[in-house]
Amino acid sequence: MTRRAIVALVLAGACSSAGAAVIDAVISPTRFVVEERGARSVLEIPGTPVYACGLQRFLTWAQPLKGQSVATGAGGFASVLVDGTPESLQALLVSNGWLQPAVLDDDAQAALTERRGGWACASAQAPFEVMHTSVDAKILAGVVLNESAYNGRAWPWTLNVAGRGFFFRTRDDAYKAIRFLISDGRCDFDVGLMQVNWCYHRQRFASPWDALSPATNIHVAEDMRCMPRVRCSVRRCRRSRRQRSNGCRSPNFARSIARRKHRPMRLLQSLRSLLRSAVSVMRSPRF
Repeated sequence: MTRRAIVALVLAGACSSAGAAVIDAVISPTRFVVEERGARSVLEIPGTPVYACGLQRFLTWAQPLKGQSVATGAGGFASVLVDGTPESLQALLVSNGWLQPAVLDDDAQAALTERRGGWACASAQAPFEVMHTSVDAKILAGVVLNESAYNGRAWPWTLNVAGRGFFFRTRDDAYKAIRFLISDGRCDFDVGLMQVNWCYHRQRFASPWDALSPATNIHVAEDMRCMPRVRCSVRRCRRSRRQRSNGCRSPNFARSIARRKHRPMRLLQSLRSLLRSAVSVMRSPRF
């Protein structure tokens, strides 16, 4: 939870009316004790707790929630005030990495791959165990640790442009860079966790924003006829040399790009200018 959100929650609790329902105790990411007019009940939040860092670390994080006004509804819905605005308690837990929802939305995927909250102590393979469908999670993790690793961990907001990797702090920053590249007439760059090449596979995504979605990026890589630098153990992933050359990056890809009219150095100079003014590239370890 950010410092700003903690302060907002404390102020909201101080201003709450005596008759309103409040969080009396925190049991786990899915169970809260709520008190209303002297009566206590257990509020069940849908989802799976993320305990990779242990329960105590979550309870320490959740301390500011105690005493906060809470509005409850059907199906475990509950909201608390953050910066004076009602926010779903489930969404707050998901975005901070303490709860895994049944369906991984953008906030859940970002929390998982950025290793927030309870995910911070999970293995490097954990995101792929959660999001993979047809390719073994170990194989996916091996590809990613070679393609888009930052400080030894997979990082979702990664681009590779003309052979140089860029690691962005946020999805928004990576998206701005992609839009810049596209507006410059470029498609020779790799996107996201699995470093899917935009020239060859952009039709597989609904949009550049969609290409950065960790789950979508993984699923597209799984569905591709071959995966870069990997020999799958699964029989259906084995292709002949002729089949592999259809739609996949060839060994001479970098050489062919270098021969194009717009040289990579010119692109990198333009991109560096964009990065200085519009986006934030990570320069120090986040984990």
